[in-house]
Amino acid sequence: MIAGGIAEDNFQKAFCFFHKLIEANYRCSKCNRNYCRNCPKSFGGSVKLCPQCDAFCNEITKRNAEQDESLPTSRKGYLDFRDFIYAIRFPFKTKSTFVVYALIFALLITASKVVIFGGILFFCGIVCLIAANTLAFGILANVSESFAAGRLRLNLIPDFDDFSIWDSAVHPLLVNLSALIISFAPFLVIVGLISHIVSAEIIAERENIKKELQKIPGTQHYAGRELNEQSLDVKKVLNQIAANKNLEIEENLDQSSASNSSKSNSSVNANLSDGIRSQIQSGHLAESETGNCPATIEGINCTNLGHTKELSLFDSEHLAIWLNKVPGPLILLLFAVLIWGIIYYPAALCVAGYTRLIVTTLNPLVAFDVVRSLKGEYIKLVVVFILAVAAWLVTYLMLNFIFLPLELPLLGNLPATFLSSIMFFYLIIVYSGLIGLNLYHSADKLGIGN
Repeated sequence: MIAGGIAEDNFQKAFCFFHKLIEANYRCSKCNRNYCRNCPKSFGGSVKLCPQCDAFCNEITKRNAEQDESLPTSRKGYLDFRDFIYAIRFPFKTKSTFVVYALIFALLITASKVVIFGGILFFCGIVCLIAANTLAFGILANVSESFAAGRLRLNLIPDFDDFSIWDSAVHPLLVNLSALIISFAPFLVIVGLISHIVSAEIIAERENIKKELQKIPGTQHYAGRELNEQSLDVKKVLNQIAANKNLEIEENLDQSSASNSSKSNSSVNANLSDGIRSQIQSGHLAESETGNCPATIEGINCTNLGHTKELSLFDSEHLAIWLNKVPGPLILLLFAVLIWGIIYYPAALCVAGYTRLIVTTLNPLVAFDVVRSLKGEYIKLVVVFILAVAAWLVTYLMLNFIFLPLELPLLGNLPATFLSSIMFFYLIIVYSGLIGLNLYHSADKLGIGN
């Protein structure tokens, strides 16, 4: 649990209760014993417990002139205009660090587009997406935690000595994913239900189109199975005709001549009934569709009919038709749960910020308690969140319009994706700073400060 840091002057150093020569980093809130970084029991990343009495340990904040100057205001219980300005300017206080991490984040998001190609590129894209979210959520957790404890230090990630893969990267990712899940799970469920309804409609429409195409001669679906059966029957009839022809030739062998042979061929073909000739014609039509054109028979030519192109079912016009078939109450419920997610998400981030525990982040009762405690301050967080999303969306649409000539098939508009990702990364830092500042000022309301 993140608590307000205990201020210690630089010349009054505290030392570990067990290691007398090592400077203390934590102090028990119950027994007031001091401990170094390795002595407290760790639980959920930033949660430190006293090894003697199992009470929460608070981090000892060592303030210097630079930190005191960075602190915009003391705890006052609410966010004011100076806090918003400080959060907006904060990323630019570490220009080089911000630029490097913003570029890495944008490159990873852009590279994740290759998932569309499948195969090994699909896995590469998933890895890039996970890495981008790990970086973003790790910085979000670090900034909000630092601000909530009153440490407005100028680095976006933990110091090298404090960095660990689990506590600084993996665990923040899981905690913040928990915040997303608990906030937007109902929305995702409704989207999945609508997708199922639309998919069922598309499949049914495909079958209807296929049945109609089976009735149209010359298409690839035209009575395929029946024509194959007819083709076998035609082959049997032709074999029988050929056998009769050979028998007739043998009987008239002593009288064979070129003219007689020509007459015999003509008489054989003349004996074909109109029904058999029709079957032969149908057999040729069926085989011509597969590209296998047999030898021609006199009076019947193999015709290349081509294939009829199926109707596209995924254009904007058809999508509107499918959505019209979705029940109206379900669409209203979709918008309702989306609004709910937007309102609830800042509360989930606050819980994730001061506990860093997956279980508490997934517990709606804890989030409701945060909303009840913050009251008007929580409304500010919701409004800022909506404005941040709107700012990113407008930026994304404008960049897509500007770089429209550079749009690529499947991959989309890569320059717009790259630049909008930088904007998204910046907004993440700003909003995490506001979350942290709100927790700092409202520590007494939430019961997380000394």
